[in-house]
Amino acid sequence: MQIKVNTKKPYNVQVLQDFSFQPNKDFNSLLILTDDVVAKLYLEKVYSLYEGKNIVVKIIKHGEESKSTQNYMEVLSLLLNSGFTRNDAILALGGGVVGDLAGFVASTYMRGIKYFQMPTTLLSQIDSSVGGKTAVNLDGVKNAVGTFYQPTEVYINTSFLKTLQKKEFENGYGELAKYAFLTGKKFTKDVTTQTIAEAIKYKISVVEADEYDRGRRTLLNLGHTVGHAIEALSDFDIPHGVCVYKGISAIIDISAKLYDFEKQKTERLKNYLSAFGIDDDLVFDKKSILQKIKSDKKAINDGINLVTVYDMGDCRIENISFSRLGELL
Repeated sequence: MQIKVNTKKPYNVQVLQDFSFQPNKDFNSLLILTDDVVAKLYLEKVYSLYEGKNIVVKIIKHGEESKSTQNYMEVLSLLLNSGFTRNDAILALGGGVVGDLAGFVASTYMRGIKYFQMPTTLLSQIDSSVGGKTAVNLDGVKNAVGTFYQPTEVYINTSFLKTLQKKEFENGYGELAKYAFLTGKKFTKDVTTQTIAEAIKYKISVVEADEYDRGRRTLLNLGHTVGHAIEALSDFDIPHGVCVYKGISAIIDISAKLYDFEKQKTERLKNYLSAFGIDDDLVFDKKSILQKIKSDKKAINDGINLVTVYDMGDCRIENISFSRLGELL
């Protein structure tokens, strides 16, 4: 399946079940950026896809801490010292951390070079590999420094999911739950190629309408405002997708108070969320969460644009003051 993304710089997303595709080789040299877990499983295979090309490999430690300014500078130096020019490219082979870091490097090296996404986790396949958001974390703030920079091509290979550990599936379920509440489609833990395609198509439709996140694209932050706060307070020990899941749970409670839901409606929404089987107990106090939210990118003056849940398939963007949010948390 091939899906066209009609952004300012158009590109294709290929959704496949194996390695039966011909990757774009319109470059001289290629940097494969991956992490230490993925490298052991797939680096040799992916390396062979680019036989005949000059290939440089950079392996980073897996985990959110690797999405750092230090790694960003190290990859830039590697490109420069390896003689990479604007005719060369980067391949992101990994999950969201690798993809975000590779994209940010590609967007800034020589004022922009090609980069390809080859996502290996459920979270990155249904969300972060598409849309062009790149970033690194700074001083404990998630995605504090980044750019909008679309990839040259995205290769989603669902066979990568066969080697995912349970915790990585849970990480992806958080983003899958987000798409369920946004679209009204009741996705399940039984993820198929069609599930991935449906999630990606929805995200593409939103990105095409609001590429630079000035309006409708804010909807894709459902669960992220509270989720990012939890993630930061845990020193990134809790996976991003699980934090998004916890954030959605909190947003349902906030929405129930904001819109004065009947008890049955709140329970219905919570029951659907709980079907993904992730513990959603908030482990941090409200004051600490609110303090972290105040440094969120969506903060405006004394408030924030918060994505709420009115019902399945009916999510809304509400500008809420921090004082009011403190009452609703």
